[in-house]
Amino acid sequence: MGQRRFANKVVIVTGAGSGIGAAMAERFSHEGACLSLSDIDLNALQRVVKKAKLPARRTLLTAVDAGLAVDVERQVAETIARFGKLDVLLNNVGIATFGFIDDCTEERWRRVQDVTLGSAFFSVKAALPYLRKSKGNVVFTASITGLRGDSGLAVYSSAKAGVANFCRSLAIDHAPDGIRFNAVCPGVTFTPRTQWMADSKVVANEIKARVPMGRMGLPHEMAAAAAFLASDDASYITGVNLPVDGGATAGSGLPFFKRLLPDRKK
Repeated sequence: MGQRRFANKVVIVTGAGSGIGAAMAERFSHEGACLSLSDIDLNALQRVVKKAKLPARRTLLTAVDAGLAVDVERQVAETIARFGKLDVLLNNVGIATFGFIDDCTEERWRRVQDVTLGSAFFSVKAALPYLRKSKGNVVFTASITGLRGDSGLAVYSSAKAGVANFCRSLAIDHAPDGIRFNAVCPGVTFTPRTQWMADSKVVANEIKARVPMGRMGLPHEMAAAAAFLASDDASYITGVNLPVDGGATAGSGLPFFKRLLPDRKK
């Protein structure tokens, strides 16, 4: 992280209170950015600032319910009031629900869609006038489960699929404005929310068997991909949903025959 690609840049990071969002905050700050961080839990943001030693003069914290347009709009307004501009928007908010569709209430469906997909709409709509001025860019946190289906995740998958295609469409619409739109699509990533997966021997072994690199991703690896897409190093990249998944989506879904039958020659 010796690079300073975001010196004098103003970056919004939503969902910055833990996991991937916290790693993004640390990465972009260390590369010189002024940060506007939001989360529904202000105390979580304060812990991130303390742990990562983020400089107070370059960091703004806002408590935001990302499923509410008025909250998202307030963060953008406070960012402009504090820093005077906006260069990068990292839309990193999402909530999941697990189970089949007949287990999901209408209220839960709407909440997942509002926070996961709605936040992308709210934040881009609020930020767009300022991104036009700066010729800035947006990086969404989508998911590999938004690129392909997964059992028990129909509600979450549909929201993340919306984020992925929202990204593609915006990239086309706003290329003439000089604004780029891309998305990082994490595979299974080790965060406080997925700690239970690492703690479960059955789940951990299944991840090891299914992911070619044999492990969960780490938040800083997702942050590094986002930093690349948001930087001038990616100046000719837009409309991309980049899987950062240890090779999980590289295969067709067939078993790893060589692992199952290591001695088979033909």
